[in-house]
Parts: sequence; structure tokens; C-alpha cells
Amino acid sequence: MTNQTFDIKRQEQIQVLQKMLEEKIVEVFAELRVNLRNSGRTFTSVCHVHGGDNNDALSVTHTLHDLERTLGWRCYTRHCEQHFKKTVIGLIRGILSHQRFGWSGSGKEVSFPETLKWCENFLKIQISDIKTEGLDGEKKA
Repeated sequence: MTNQTFDIKRQEQIQVLQKMLEEKIVEVFAELRVNLRNSGRTFTSVCHVHGGDNNDALSVTHTLHDLERTLGWRCYTRHCEQHFKKTVIGLIRGILSHQRFGWSGSGKEVSFPETLKWCENFLKIQISDIKTEGLDGEKKA
């Protein structure tokens, strides 16, 4: 397997991991000890990434795009999603960075590999064990 093939497979595995986390988002919030108000497709709360106190600063929304449900998030006070990415893994990384290091816009943060390890532990899986489907629908190891 070439490095490029490995990188593509790893990216596909991370995309599958994202979907698994999105399906369990309420459990993810509970595990992170994050309280959000649920109003249909949207969750709102203070921003648990920078530690703000505005009750409507953080918005986490499920959207339907091309018949596929995705989760995105936004911090309306400090735009933390621009630093940690708008994905569920980015949100988890931001929350962990604030919880572990007091991140509030700058400073030390949890690394992407550390975040992936947290996700593996939460889901009780190894990313390397995730099966992906190619564009032709054929299962790949």
C-alpha cells in the first residue's frame, strides 16, 4: 500500500468515525459533561470551547445535505469553529482543549491525534479497524 493510498484510507476512516460520533452526539455531550439545550435539529449553550457565559453562544446543528445528515457547530461570540474546524471532531478537540488546558482563544490545546484517541476510547473501536466503502461500493479492508 502506498503512502497516498494509506492517507486516503485514513481520511475515509476518519469520515466514518465522524458519522459514528454524529449519531451519538447526545452521548458525546454527556461524556464531555457538556450541557446543551435541544430544540429539534439544533443544540445551544454557552461555548464550552472558550468557556464563555452567553447562553446562546454555541450552536450545534444537524443538517441534511444530499440525503446525508451532517453536524456542524458555531460559536457566535469568538468564532471558535474557525480555529478547531466545524466538524464534530473539531468541536470535541476544542472542548477537550478548554477542559484540560483552559484554552480560551489561544494557548495550549489538545492535538488532533489525542482527540482521535479520545474518540476511539469513547466509541470503543480502533480507527484502523473501520471498514470503508470505495466509490464503486466495494468494501475495502
